[in-house]
Amino acid sequence: MRKKILNHTCLLVVLSVLMTFLAASLVMYSKYNEDLKQSVRDSTKYIQDSVEKMGESYLDKDLGKASAARITLLDSEGNVLFDSLEDPTELANHSNRPEFIQAEKEGYAETLRYSETLSKQNFYCAVKLSNGDILRVGRFTISTYSGLSGLMPACCLSA
Repeated sequence: MRKKILNHTCLLVVLSVLMTFLAASLVMYSKYNEDLKQSVRDSTKYIQDSVEKMGESYLDKDLGKASAARITLLDSEGNVLFDSLEDPTELANHSNRPEFIQAEKEGYAETLRYSETLSKQNFYCAVKLSNGDILRVGRFTISTYSGLSGLMPACCLSA
């Protein structure tokens, strides 16, 4: 009887540790995601102000090296004028991208979507510039599943 109670107690302790780890991971993931989104918003505003004051010459490959964000400048037709990660001449027209469409209509857009170019989930912030071009800044994000699955080995070892 005593052994049975001890086994059940151990099982409850392990389950409690696992549930606590899961809850803490979800809270941390949420905080990380919100911080990442705010960072992209701040970068977009900073780059927008700089491009509006200094012109397109502000955008160069060195800017892309200085930032973890992907920075893209699009004309009003969706053609890529500048991209910090890829050669703009090799990129397809972006006029069908949700952030472009919304920024073109409303002046501002935010989207979380899978990027076919980068093969990763990205958070994008796009803003319409005074000359009609669209500035888009994006950062790679992790999905809840991939974030938690990466932490599972540590959780199992701690239990």
